[in-house]
Amino acid sequence: GINAEYGEITSSQDLGRAGSCVESFDVMSMMSCDGTGVCRHGVGSDKSFWLMNSDKEDVPLKPMSNMDQILPYISRCSVCMGTNKAVVKHAVGREQPRCDNGFKQMLTGYTYLMAMAQKAGLGQNLNSMGSCLRSPQSPVLLECLGRGTCSVYVDHVDFWLAQDPTRINPGAWGMGVIYSNMKDIKDDGLTKCSICIKNSSPLEIAQLGNKRRRRRL
Repeated sequence: GINAEYGEITSSQDLGRAGSCVESFDVMSMMSCDGTGVCRHGVGSDKSFWLMNSDKEDVPLKPMSNMDQILPYISRCSVCMGTNKAVVKHAVGREQPRCDNGFKQMLTGYTYLMAMAQKAGLGQNLNSMGSCLRSPQSPVLLECLGRGTCSVYVDHVDFWLAQDPTRINPGAWGMGVIYSNMKDIKDDGLTKCSICIKNSSPLEIAQLGNKRRRRRL
């Protein structure tokens, strides 16, 4: 996934749409062109944000400039096209949301809302499959600068949909509660989501790109 920031202007991609999956990674994938016909690439204030590989347990707090160092932290993606309609459902309590009649569960995860880096906010639509991430991670995004380095910075904040198990005092529950380990965050903090696909036959999902793979469910 890629999001871009130029000065105070931010452009974000929906993780559930094909536009967020680019074929190759570049520290700075955009170029700015002004009205005089002059274009600039890699200006110091330019930033790009990439979805991090959830399999990496360490967080790169020091700037990385070597591509061999950066690439393992960038998540991989595939663009697939199916024959049946898919919808995403989000829970409020601890339970995993069930798919409606006529739909079957394709993927489960946790509901992701947005990321914030300094003054830039990168939001995610809850009606998109991109809001249902398979596993929670912190941080979610890797920040790359126009000067050619990538890192995670301490001012990055991720927002996830929170549980409301009691629903007694809306707006007041959870005040002051701190979750310090991933098990508590998963069990008591974050809401769960399910991606459901219409249960009609036959269902085929094809992966698009140079190597096409077709799967029948």
